[in-house]
Formats: sequence, structure tokens, C-alpha cells
Amino acid sequence: MDVWNNFSQWATFGPGARRWDKKMLQIKTSGGTDFAASKAAMGACTGITAIYHVVREKEILSRIQIIIKPQISGQPLYENFLRYVSSNPAVSAWKVMNPDLGSNGPDSAVIYLNTSLHSPYVQELSQELVRNLGTQLEAPPIAPLGLLQIHPGIYGLEVPTKHLQTHALGIPKKNTGSAGAIMSALISTAAVSLHQTLLSNPSKLAEFKLGKIEYMKTHFKNSLTDSVGWTLTDN
Repeated sequence: MDVWNNFSQWATFGPGARRWDKKMLQIKTSGGTDFAASKAAMGACTGITAIYHVVREKEILSRIQIIIKPQISGQPLYENFLRYVSSNPAVSAWKVMNPDLGSNGPDSAVIYLNTSLHSPYVQELSQELVRNLGTQLEAPPIAPLGLLQIHPGIYGLEVPTKHLQTHALGIPKKNTGSAGAIMSALISTAAVSLHQTLLSNPSKLAEFKLGKIEYMKTHFKNSLTDSVGWTLTDN
């Protein structure tokens, strides 16, 4: 990890670092995860988890996460992304994880988007990722929970607005945009709603017992619509 730590600091703060993106390091501290926008802010760092680029100051409305083979995680993937990711108008920010997280975690890199996954710009970006990464993309045995497979190794998630995340789903501000936080909040919100419905409507309990899976699916769809305005499809 020393190689990654040295490279990530050079790429972010060094004299030869690219200047047209705002760059930060995502770091581990004793208090959790934080961002360091300068070397002076690295004092509490206990490890560098990712290099983070802010490309456009636009709200994040969806995200793509990439999973690649271990041999190109970290620096090789970062240098690959430098060539083309920031130029796509749909990109608000992106980050590349350190080699350990990129090889063993749920994602090797994340691209944060200012438009829907169905935007032509996002489709263009997905095609470019496939062209540039090709056989280095790696599909896990089980796709990430709740994410849409765009291509094996590339997975997308529509992201509720920050207002909906914090007010409707109860996600702390520091965790907004996190796929794990969003999926956990959606599931827990639906579960609480289902529990309250069954307690307050004894007739619904009998209906639930007759077909638990279908009842839960229908309730989850309705909960998504009520909480964040989404429509869940069977696809």
C-alpha cells in the first residue's frame, strides 16, 4: 500500500497533477471516513481509500460502479479513467479505490452522474468504459444488491435527491450518495411501513400469510413510490 499512498498523494497534490478537476483524497481517520483537499489536511489520515475527482458541481442523480480484475485496480485504473471519464457531460465526480479495496471490495471505482442512467450521455459513457476496459471488467458471482447491470462488471443505481435521502429516508448527510446507505434505507423504510400496516390492519395479516412474497413485493413497490417517487419494475 505504500506505493499507492505515494502515488495517490503525488497524483492529487504533486506539481505535475492535472489541475482542471478539483481533486481530493478519501481517507480513513479514527473517526471514520473523510476527505483531504490538501496535504495539510492529511494529519489525521490512517489510510487512503480513494482518489476523488469533482468534475462538475451538479447534484448526483445516479451512479455507476465498476468492478475490474485485481491486476489493474488502483493506479492502472486511475490512469485509464484520466483519459476520458471527466470529459463526459453526465459526470459530476468519480473516484478510484485503492488496490486492496478495488480488488476485494464491492467496487473498484465509482462514477457519480448528474442525470438518469437512461441518458444518452450515460449510455455513451458505458460504451466507452467497455471499449477501454474490455476483458478487464469482472462480473461478481452475485450482482450488487439493488443495482442494474449495464454490462458485466458495470452496475448502475438511480440516486434520490439529497433532500429525499435525508428527509424521506433518514440517511445522514455524510452518507448521501452511498449505494449501501440508499439500499439499506429503502429496505428498512419498506420494512417499517409493512410492519405498521400489518399491526394496524388485522385483515391485512391474513392476506399477508396467504402470499408473503407477492404481498411484500407489492408493498415494497408502493413504499418506493410513496417515499422517493420511484416505480419498481420486475426487470
